[in-house]
Amino acid sequence: MFDGPIIPIAIKIAAPMLIGLVLQFCYMLVDTIFISRIDPKSTAIISGTGLMFPLFFLFMAISMSMNVGIGAMVGRFIGENN
Repeated sequence: MFDGPIIPIAIKIAAPMLIGLVLQFCYMLVDTIFISRIDPKSTAIISGTGLMFPLFFLFMAISMSMNVGIGAMVGRFIGENN
């Protein structure tokens, strides 16, 4: 990882995250399309969806961050034989 050009390594590291973000966007797009077909005249349904998607992804990001942090702490404790 520390030898050679950094651009190909950065692309290899970023590719899974990019794929995950694209899949989340596709999920959000398809969900919005299907929700908008419930009542085409009502804007409240799409407004609620537009409000909840960022909150959902915020909570998901917080939980993933805690998962990574706790995993790092557990790995350090195991490495220290605690």
